[in-house]
Amino acid sequence: IIDISRMTRAYYFRIFGKTKVTDEDKKLLLVSRWEWPIEHVPDERDYTESLLYFNPFRDSTVHSSDTLGYFRLSPERCYTPAYRVAFKDLTRKDHVYFRTSVEAYVPEGFRAQDLLLVMAFEHHRKLYKYATREINPDSIRFNAWNRITMDYLSPEVRSRRDKLGTYVWYRGEDFALVRNFRVLLFDPRVKK
Repeated sequence: IIDISRMTRAYYFRIFGKTKVTDEDKKLLLVSRWEWPIEHVPDERDYTESLLYFNPFRDSTVHSSDTLGYFRLSPERCYTPAYRVAFKDLTRKDHVYFRTSVEAYVPEGFRAQDLLLVMAFEHHRKLYKYATREINPDSIRFNAWNRITMDYLSPEVRSRRDKLGTYVWYRGEDFALVRNFRVLLFDPRVKK
């Protein structure tokens, strides 16, 4: 009943004197940080979802008949522009989840680990809780658009001014195209 790593005042007073706890009681505990490295939003109904950032990557240097546009990555241009936001500008709570996704067009022979979706927090110009996700190698489709999606739980921030940074990193020898870079925010609902 007593949770040594996730205890909160609200949970303690809710379960005081009880011999059993319910799932509703457990929602008053701090968020579990034991999912690493594969994280997911546990129950989306407990969070308020909002679109934090969207970039279709309309690259003016690339001329294409594709009306959606895209950003071309190559060995000479291996990063997309990063999206950065301070934790203090997102929530007053102890954590949030992010769901980042991007569509990637990859040529024949592409290796999944050549293209990474990256998320990390920064404190005084040093990164922590650095995480990446690649295209699932079992479902990769060559010469087609593939989606990379990643859920990410904010760390216990060292300062509320620490910033989340997210971008796409290309490590291959040929090229990849990306478009529709999206960051969703899942902010915990107020617990009763």
